[in-house]
Amino acid sequence: MKKLLTKAAAFLFLCNFLLMFSGCQNSADNSVKTQDSSAKIQVVTIKDFAFGPQNLEIKAGDEINWVNGDSAIHSVILNGEFDSGAIKPGSSFNHRFLKAGRYEYKCSIHPTMVGVIDVK
Repeated sequence: MKKLLTKAAAFLFLCNFLLMFSGCQNSADNSVKTQDSSAKIQVVTIKDFAFGPQNLEIKAGDEINWVNGDSAIHSVILNGEFDSGAIKPGSSFNHRFLKAGRYEYKCSIHPTMVGVIDVK
């Protein structure tokens, strides 16, 4: 377990390092600006069998990066919109939301894990 957490921490450090030197900018609100200055990549962490933050408000065109920081395999599904498949510990899944609306998603492996993305 400790070895897995160390690997996950190293993965997150590497991701932040790469983002820092790829022309992206980290901000205090846990988002990353993309090359399109109006769009952001918001990070949702999967940890302790929960999505965090569980509820998130973004703008149309923004992207969510779900990062599995847990010791178990998880998924992110939204019926009719996307299915991440299995996200292994230390891996991630991205999806860009282009249309305004309320998107309720869950983990297909652990259906009590739910989250909401409100796109404005």
